[in-house]
Amino acid sequence: MATSFPGAIDNLANPTATDFLDLVDHAGQHGNANDAIEAIETKLGTGSSTASSGTVLRGTGAGTTAFGQVASADIATNAVTTIKITDSNVTTAKIADSNVTTAKIADASVTAAKIAAEAYTTYTPTASGGISVLGNAVLFGSYLKCGKNVKGKISFRAGTTTTFDTPSIAFLLPFNHVTVSPTTREAHVGSAWLYDDSSTVTNTASVIVLSTDATKFLLRPNAATSAATGLVPWTWANLDRIELSFDYESV
Repeated sequence: MATSFPGAIDNLANPTATDFLDLVDHAGQHGNANDAIEAIETKLGTGSSTASSGTVLRGTGAGTTAFGQVASADIATNAVTTIKITDSNVTTAKIADSNVTTAKIADASVTAAKIAAEAYTTYTPTASGGISVLGNAVLFGSYLKCGKNVKGKISFRAGTTTTFDTPSIAFLLPFNHVTVSPTTREAHVGSAWLYDDSSTVTNTASVIVLSTDATKFLLRPNAATSAATGLVPWTWANLDRIELSFDYESV
């Protein structure tokens, strides 16, 4: 019989040590083996290259092959799809930082439309508690929300008609904070810079969210045991400022 390769795998009969030549067709055995070897040679192609680390055997022409690295030109754009690459197969360990360079990412590939979701959104946070009347104060904020993570900043400057009171100074969150465990009582979500214009004194504070109210930011001045109020860490007045930044997990 002739070889069935490469269309199918041959099922060759191997003679045993006790078989006579007339029991197993000796010439047929040689013919089948020769045909199979020639079919394998045709399939592999000709070429004198030697295998080395990181190379594959690939076609270089009609009936010729060579060992070499896979080039970008060998991979058509539509040949690699998200479906073919599962997330679990691509890990940080497999992607070295040195393999991704600015030169490999053309600026034209990054458009405003592609990064629109990453732009900060401006908002006017509601002030309450120790800021009893906002008046002509300057108050604005901005945030960036990525999934449940929210980060941003708030800027406040008191005006001539702004009035303050004894409760804790509070600002409304752009999105409610996840539930804070009653055992921890509060979550530290950022830091703040406080400025007393009349004395040019500055102070810093932690930005916190209480377990009893996931909708508001409070300020806890450094070394203080309670939150900032209209009288703490000083009596707030015209041109006094608060600059705070936050980063937290929303519901």
